[in-house]
Amino acid sequence: MGIMVDGPNGGVSGKFGSVVGYKRYGKWVVRGLSKAPKKNRKPSSKQKTCRDRFATVQHFLKMLTSFVRITYRLEGIKNQMSAHNVAKSNILRNALNSEGQIMYEKVEISYGSLPGIVDGVVRHDDKGIHIHWTDNSRNGSASSKDQLLFLVYDFENDDAQPCLSAARRDVGYQQLILDKNYTAGRNYHLWVSFISDDRMNIATSTYMGMINT
Repeated sequence: MGIMVDGPNGGVSGKFGSVVGYKRYGKWVVRGLSKAPKKNRKPSSKQKTCRDRFATVQHFLKMLTSFVRITYRLEGIKNQMSAHNVAKSNILRNALNSEGQIMYEKVEISYGSLPGIVDGVVRHDDKGIHIHWTDNSRNGSASSKDQLLFLVYDFENDDAQPCLSAARRDVGYQQLILDKNYTAGRNYHLWVSFISDDRMNIATSTYMGMINT
């Protein structure tokens, strides 16, 4: 049974007939209850395509749950959505080809207005991956204390190594020491970004390319 919260000018909590009320991101929401699905109904070609695209993105983000919870938190607040759903929507809109495959060079692992990396250069050796950049801490809202964040993704082995707190912007260099699962002869996608020291601003990520170790 549903109840009125804070009188007639408040919200509705609980089930009322065919609708249910609840509070989401500080606002009262009312939605219709879903109808029980008809068993054994075969999805249309369009429905199957949508489901396949959705499943592809879900699988990719499954490895990055705690990561995107931070890198898309501000966009989630802005759009009154969960960080995960904002990240998922971004990839579905911008980073899938006509076959529903992820175009990694178009994936944004973070999104925001903070200035990103400038003059980024990547090289690798037997000690790991090395990133160099130009200190642009005087550019707009950029600060020398902003921290580099990165994501290394081994797509062939379906494994990801994220980092949310690396070198400061004014350092201009970061060595990525890969864990024991990251060995020579593999291909890795690399994204980098910056996040402010207080976690209240973040840059849109930069795709640094695919690295063959």
